[in-house]
Amino acid sequence: IRWHTSCIMSSTWASSHAVKYGLPLVFLSIVGSLGLRELSSARIEARDERVHQVADIKTRAATGAVDKPFDIEEEYVRLQKMMDINKWEQKRIPRSGER
Repeated sequence: IRWHTSCIMSSTWASSHAVKYGLPLVFLSIVGSLGLRELSSARIEARDERVHQVADIKTRAATGAVDKPFDIEEEYVRLQKMMDINKWEQKRIPRSGER
């Protein structure tokens, strides 16, 4: 009878290991797979959106509906007209400990 009892205990212990370690492994594998699928689909959608934006810009450029290109010299002249560089006042910025 002792041998039979120990045999039952060992099979219970073995199934306990399967339940204790096997089920969480399977569960985490399935949940991880679903999570990775969602993350990768979001990444692919973001990339597709960027590709469509670039395609729209190229299409507008081909049709001539593009805004005027940025010119740094024109921007400099525009900003110069907005400011009077002869009338300025030096202002000291307070340091972090001086407040």
